[in-house]
Amino acid sequence: MNEFEQDHNIEIQKQFAMQAKRFDQEGYPLSNTEYLKWAIDNIPLNKDYLALDNASGTGILARALARYVKTVHAIDASRPMLQSGKEAARREGINNIIFNEGFAQSLPYDDSFFDLTTCRLALHHFYDVYKPLQEMVRVTKTSGYIAIMDLVSPDDRQISTFYNRLENLRDSSHTYALTEQEMLELFRRYGIDIIKAQTRDVEMVLDDWLDLTDAPKDSRAAITESLLQELDGGKKTGMRPYIKDNKIYFLHTWMLIVGQKV
Repeated sequence: MNEFEQDHNIEIQKQFAMQAKRFDQEGYPLSNTEYLKWAIDNIPLNKDYLALDNASGTGILARALARYVKTVHAIDASRPMLQSGKEAARREGINNIIFNEGFAQSLPYDDSFFDLTTCRLALHHFYDVYKPLQEMVRVTKTSGYIAIMDLVSPDDRQISTFYNRLENLRDSSHTYALTEQEMLELFRRYGIDIIKAQTRDVEMVLDDWLDLTDAPKDSRAAITESLLQELDGGKKTGMRPYIKDNKIYFLHTWMLIVGQKV
């Protein structure tokens, strides 16, 4: 791990330590049951599976998976996020999750250890997106499954650049959200047989989204102004803003891609 990656890992830990207490807040899309059901309905599951949720955060997906597999290992670099996840699992009566502190880019597990590995809404935080997936492939058994859900950028390169700049203004640990095509190519790079690839729009309330990261005042103003300018016919942000109930909303595109290690 080079010095830049180390610095970025520190930034990730700092950002998510701050978000930990609000990450599971009711009504926010991160913990929305509809989007979790979308994942569960499309990921191969079995009561005998040993699963890994990589960069698990508070274990939102891990807790959903736990009901359908034997054991889930939930690993994350943020101790406060893991602590929030443990508390949530206790409240929900879930006792088959093992929470581990560690980095997604260097997993502390043997080769071919898991039947299923997942990573939800984390890939866009990594300085090198190849390493987390490479590690997930390494620890997955042959014929096992790999599933990733993440934001995807617009296809247009100019719009994508602006989109990712706004995402980074709001959350300094954001690096780059892959496009749909780049996500598919990432799987193919490691010889993963793609079984499913789906996208859906996710409605976001601008103020709630900014509040989650406690976005700096100047960043908040710049993002809001950019969306208002687009609403007035200005430069496209890739966020497709609109007004509803006197609030600014916008749309994220989430992609769910599921493959088999062959």
